Amino acid sequence: MSNRSKGLLAVHKVKKILQTRGETVEGPGYKPMFFKGRMIAVHSDYFGAYDLMAFSKIRCLYGIQVCDYKQKQRNAKKIYDSGNDGDLWCYMGARKGFNVYHVTELEGKLHTELLEEGLK
Repeated sequence: MSNRSKGLLAVHKVKKILQTRGETVEGPGYKPMFFKGRMIAVHSDYFGAYDLMAFSKIRCLYGIQVCDYKQKQRNAKKIYDSGNDGDLWCYMGARKGFNVYHVTELEGKLHTELLEEGLK
């Protein structure tokens, strides 16, 4: 299984977790791309930063980026650079599940706050 397939599998797991919580989730997004005369669907981030967009009655509309823990800082910066707040779901391994961080700007700097641990 390629890294790309593993990443999309993690995105689908997060989508399923959010849907079981009663949230409305859109994504992952795809765009058409032509390669050697064939059209293929390629994963595309919303607003250049989010894998999923979710809507809940409590938080309204918010973006979600899914990654593994090794890429946490890079993806947090990606959300920060987009100029918006968002959630970062980091995959910690099969036994630990996902840690959820909220990424925002605080006093002009990138700030990440742990919201939940070990979601499966």
